[in-house]
Amino acid sequence: MFVGPWGLPFLGYVPFIYDDYELKTMNALSEKYGKIFTLRLLNHDVVVLNDWEIVREFFGRLEISGRPDFRLIRPESRELGLAFVHGRSWHVNRRFTTRVFKELGFGNNEALDSIIQDSVINFCQFLKENRHRPQELGHDLNIAVLSIIWTIIAEYASEQERNEQR
Repeated sequence: MFVGPWGLPFLGYVPFIYDDYELKTMNALSEKYGKIFTLRLLNHDVVVLNDWEIVREFFGRLEISGRPDFRLIRPESRELGLAFVHGRSWHVNRRFTTRVFKELGFGNNEALDSIIQDSVINFCQFLKENRHRPQELGHDLNIAVLSIIWTIIAEYASEQERNEQR
């Protein structure tokens, strides 16, 4: 296990990650503990990768390319939807999605990154605006994912229509 800061019993490091300062906190911890460190968040040990090259290397390896079974949100999600799938289902969905995106011409990651980034920014804004109120995130997270899918499909349909008109 990698080194990292100690937290409080039951809460871990959660109380020390302040609103609006998460990035600064992670950067400060990275300077102290290195580009890879662990945090205890509630009852979960979380490995933080704070370097783009390390992230690419880690997620490019098959043995760690899956998703964890994140029990904190599992009861709410009932394991429904793409956002909460893990294990074999996740690998099958990932392979299918990658193939479809390549067929749709998304080999250029900048176009897809831009679409995803816009949706993530909107979702983060929603979270920030509602941070002091309890939320059921399933609906809003699904809307964010559907927004990405809809944009991709609409752009593909528009491109097909333009090609037919030529």
